[in-house]
Amino acid sequence: MPADDEYHWYRQVAGGLCPTGVAVSPHAESAQHGSAIAGLVARAAEQVESPVPMAIVRMTVDLTRRVPVGFTQVETNLRRAGRRVQVIDVVISIDGEPYSHSQVVRMRSGDVIDPGDLPDTSEQLVEDSATALDEQPWGRSPFMRGIDPVFEVWEQSNGRYWVTMDDQLIDGEPMSPFVRAAAAADVSLSGGRLAPDYLSTNADLHIAFHRPPTGTRFRIDSEIQVNPGGWGSSVSTLSDRQGRVASLTKSILYMGRGS
Repeated sequence: MPADDEYHWYRQVAGGLCPTGVAVSPHAESAQHGSAIAGLVARAAEQVESPVPMAIVRMTVDLTRRVPVGFTQVETNLRRAGRRVQVIDVVISIDGEPYSHSQVVRMRSGDVIDPGDLPDTSEQLVEDSATALDEQPWGRSPFMRGIDPVFEVWEQSNGRYWVTMDDQLIDGEPMSPFVRAAAAADVSLSGGRLAPDYLSTNADLHIAFHRPPTGTRFRIDSEIQVNPGGWGSSVSTLSDRQGRVASLTKSILYMGRGS
């Protein structure tokens, strides 16, 4: 784990957040990493008041524009209020200009279904050092050192790897389980390895949760499908050590390096 001054993505300042160098994307030095943005969106949604306990069940994070490094503010609007379902809009602005518009759905959560009436889908996933690859395909930027990726499979169009989300988001503030999972979700594949002669970007991140996540270590099983038109998708599964947590998709756009 890096030293504290190289670990957290944001520091709280008057009226908002100041990103540190760790929040910077290793692929674009002027932009914040999508994991940091996804974490902020989940954090903001959980801070919205609700009449009953609620859990995040779906997140769609808008990444159509790169979010630059700068004074960061997060605003929420409760589009739909209810005791069963909430729909929350989240806007992230940099230096006063909106850059990302996202949506989060929360549903009431309680003792509704007897666990004995459900199929047992739990697993015990073990991170086996014997299967870990020696290579570190994403390099060792401050962001990557902080999430400590370990790769078990790394092929042209798919990968399986583990990452850590352990209170990196904001200095002095713990991350909730859903915030950790949302941040981990953006580390799913975004297209570069499939067509390395082209630039690629993901325009969004869609997360559909199956259950509440646990722990700080997450496994991502990710696959990319593209077509000659220059676009496609990344489809992934996010798991913790107890099994599957969420399904993930990204919309991916490819461009020539001179475009």
